[in-house]
Amino acid sequence: MTGPEQRVSIGWALATIAIGLYPVAMSLDLLPGRASLNGPPWVGVLAGGVFVLAGLAMLAGQRSRVTHVLVAVLLLSLTAIGGWIAIAASAGGFSGGIFFLPGWVNVAIARVMFGFGALVCLGMTLLAIGYAWRGPDGR
Repeated sequence: MTGPEQRVSIGWALATIAIGLYPVAMSLDLLPGRASLNGPPWVGVLAGGVFVLAGLAMLAGQRSRVTHVLVAVLLLSLTAIGGWIAIAASAGGFSGGIFFLPGWVNVAIARVMFGFGALVCLGMTLLAIGYAWRGPDGR
């Protein structure tokens, strides 16, 4: 891709990377605000890292092995975040839910849904690893 489309893509990629660097820096105490996070620092690093990886994948282009590796790491990060929420997150961090159900049932539903999402992300991670393994031409 060349011309104005390329500049727009690079601009979006750099903006996405910049957005991701903020929660990473907050989680590492490089910027104030870590106390507002509802989880361990590694969750914040992974959450911001997802944006950084997405921006790097945009810069790498669609048909590259590097893009597939970056996407695999991005999906593995989402798997770890969803798995942590499903298994280890504090019940006090969940809000909302179905109004006529008790709070503990809503928390259980949320944990199951996050766990399911983590499993879906894990499946997509394996698919991305397969694409990276085969290379851009699919062989």
